[in-house]
Amino acid sequence: MDTRSSEQRAVRRRLGLGVATLCASVLTVLWPDWIEGVFHVDPDHGNGQLELVIVLVLAAVSVASFATAWSVRRQVPDS
Repeated sequence: MDTRSSEQRAVRRRLGLGVATLCASVLTVLWPDWIEGVFHVDPDHGNGQLELVIVLVLAAVSVASFATAWSVRRQVPDS
């Protein structure tokens, strides 16, 4: 197996995770009650604390995913 191709797959996986978590974060900002709508539960009883935590965690995962993808990509030679 080629090391370069495995590193490229790692970059794609990290970018995919970053995009997915960013989309979920934006979804939570735009539609804060999606958890209640999808899972039919209200864990925070409508006060919005859970949604805030979800947005912060997903945003942090997005930033970390993009940063590690960028870091790995910088280490892969362009050839």
